[in-house]
Amino acid sequence: MSGPGAGFEYPAQEVSWLKRDVLLFAYSIGCTADELHFLYELHPNFQVFPTYPIILPFKQTDQEVIDFYARSGSTPIPNVPKFDSRRVVDGQRTITFSKPIPPTSAGKKFELKSKVVGVYDKGKAGTVVETETILAERGGDVYTKAVGRAFFVGQGNWGGPKGPSTVNYPPPEGKKPDAVHALQIIKESAYLYRLNGDYNPLHATPEPGQKMGFGGAIMHGLFSWNSACHGLLQTLGGSDPANLREFQARFAAPVKPGDKLVTEAWRTGEFKDGWEEVRFITRVEGGKVVLSNGRALMKCQGERSKLYFTFQSTKISTSSLILQLYPLPQILRSFATLNATMSTLEDLDDMEREGKEEDKKKDEGDKDGKKPDLNGDAEMKDADGDKKEEDKEEDIFDPEILHSSTRDIVTRRRLLENDMRIMKSEYQRLTHEQAAMKEKIKDNLEKIENNRQLPYLVGNVVELLDLDVEKEAAEEGANIDLDATRIGKSAVIKTSTRQTIFLPLIGLVDHTALKPGDLIGVNKDSYLVLDTLPAEYDSRVKAMEVDEKPTEKYTDVGGLDKQIEELVEAVVWPMKEAERFKKIGIKAPKGALMYGPPGTGKTLLARACAAQTDATFLKLAGPQLVQMFIGDGAKLVRDCFALAKEKAPSIIFIDELDAVGTKRFDSEKSGDREVQRTMLELLNQLDGFASDDRVKVLAATNRVDVLDPALLRSGRLDRKIEFPLPNEEARAQILKIHSRKMTVDDAVNWPELARSTDEFGGAQLKAVCVEAGMIALRKGMVKIGHEHYVDAIAEVQAKKKDTVNFYA
Repeated sequence: MSGPGAGFEYPAQEVSWLKRDVLLFAYSIGCTADELHFLYELHPNFQVFPTYPIILPFKQTDQEVIDFYARSGSTPIPNVPKFDSRRVVDGQRTITFSKPIPPTSAGKKFELKSKVVGVYDKGKAGTVVETETILAERGGDVYTKAVGRAFFVGQGNWGGPKGPSTVNYPPPEGKKPDAVHALQIIKESAYLYRLNGDYNPLHATPEPGQKMGFGGAIMHGLFSWNSACHGLLQTLGGSDPANLREFQARFAAPVKPGDKLVTEAWRTGEFKDGWEEVRFITRVEGGKVVLSNGRALMKCQGERSKLYFTFQSTKISTSSLILQLYPLPQILRSFATLNATMSTLEDLDDMEREGKEEDKKKDEGDKDGKKPDLNGDAEMKDADGDKKEEDKEEDIFDPEILHSSTRDIVTRRRLLENDMRIMKSEYQRLTHEQAAMKEKIKDNLEKIENNRQLPYLVGNVVELLDLDVEKEAAEEGANIDLDATRIGKSAVIKTSTRQTIFLPLIGLVDHTALKPGDLIGVNKDSYLVLDTLPAEYDSRVKAMEVDEKPTEKYTDVGGLDKQIEELVEAVVWPMKEAERFKKIGIKAPKGALMYGPPGTGKTLLARACAAQTDATFLKLAGPQLVQMFIGDGAKLVRDCFALAKEKAPSIIFIDELDAVGTKRFDSEKSGDREVQRTMLELLNQLDGFASDDRVKVLAATNRVDVLDPALLRSGRLDRKIEFPLPNEEARAQILKIHSRKMTVDDAVNWPELARSTDEFGGAQLKAVCVEAGMIALRKGMVKIGHEHYVDAIAEVQAKKKDTVNFYA
């Protein structure tokens, strides 16, 4: 069990009942006068109808009528919203019978123990709360276990799990039902059933049903459920509760007083631990289905219980019935057949002896002078009876047996006895072997469980080998390790203790799931591989992953419509609409290079792209790849691309690419050579043997003229997107974007401001907006006017000239 609320246990609830309670229940669900063992307490086989415990959560210990609404109320379940108990309907209920309950609870203490199996959010429709309820004697035996689903109408969409899909048990198609049970409901049926303890006004007066859309009073859902169980037990189970193991049904529609319920049942012929599965549906006659997904486990007493063998023998009849109810393995079925045949042969021997005795008596009668028989007519009648018996025997016995001599039949009997002894011996041997194998499997499972205990020794797969052990044992008579001869691959591993180990048997992990370089957990003594471990990445690479997506949108970027379109075509389309590229037969670009002066929106557009795609976004700066140790920068690039492949589709954004992507030149400085090695690794990852089309690369730089030509060729950074300084129209749009969250006077002339900001970049235009707000605050204004923007432009322009002059 997992999920919100799962495993929560309600307080134990004491329950009690009297004989009159179980008599009333049996009568209210339709038990008839030919079922006195349910309706008459003095009957020698008086029993409680098996589904009576389903009513105990309503009745509890009451002996008087109670106020249903006053008692109603749901106990809050932790981590789950509180639901309205007045808007709840039954879903599906299943009950399993472990032990017959006594006719009365007097002298004992019984209680209901309930716990939540799961709470499932079904969206707008509502929420399902699945509960398991056990009826048990306090500190003693369990009698029944019921699992019910309550559906809280319209109380969903709270973010909970959807829950497992329901297992359906539809009736067989195209097959007539094996049993049909009909029950005519009268208008007073609901008033009788509510006396069992469910005093919901919905079933007594029309007003609640009219408010809930039922049009008036309806029958209890559990009335239909219990009466369907009674119909199955009466038609297929011989009205004997011992023939019912489990019963379930799903409530599909309400039933109204006066309806006629028809339950149709089909026997599947499938057995589970000797109990046959029966499926059923209950519907209103000629109308809708009210109980669906019906299933019961029973020992049926209907047509399928007829004997396999037609011999009139009590022994064979009993054996056949046992075989029908408790299916046996094939070898035991052979024993049963032999048993039946042997009984038949014994009867033949008896017939042979009786025939010899009759012949002997006849001979003695002839010697006495052939006395006339006074009972001639009786003898004729006996002859006619014998003839009928012979015809009956011819129908019963196999023609081959009837036409065989006594000697042949005796010989066949001995052969069958011999075969039966052999089969019994074989059965005993197989049973012994099975017990030994089960014990061995149990020991092995315990050893595996002990070996799986943490901690593991960490290692790496060096190589997987496929060796022929028999060829290796070239010396005649050399011993071969049995473990090494098993089919499968061997492996060479290296542990964290710097040991290199050869494993002829890999362990508990399938060899197809391993490849060289994988991180594995091995047993510290036997070095067998117990589990695979997640790939190890540099912690600096893991920090590059953007967990919280940026909030920027394409509408936050002004004056770059063409650049946005090119970036979407190069990066977003291949991820969201890959099929279109396959249909037209072109290969999507692997990456895009954004270049232009500072402050023109390159990084801003990359952030907007990350926000609009569902891909993993990794952000790294070019200076991060310049490391002090040789090979460290190249390892960062490898790990970054490996992480991107694992979490594909993904986007890698490299800002300030010119830090590692400059043109190669001869240099004796180790730092320069390390930068070049990092760039070569980047080239290999972009378009090498290990490249992946699901990983897209975005790069940004202010100095495209210093980049290495190998980076700019097609197949690596295919798209080159220029970000120039914005024109007049773009500047006006950028000023509006940065001012839309500010309190601005309607008289601001944006085109005039755009003309005044010639050669301003996007970052400087944002600075103008911020500076205009500061000027308005300084003057105590509540709105930003046109003159504030003009002053801000002058101030930003002055700072720009001072900066240029300073660095000139």
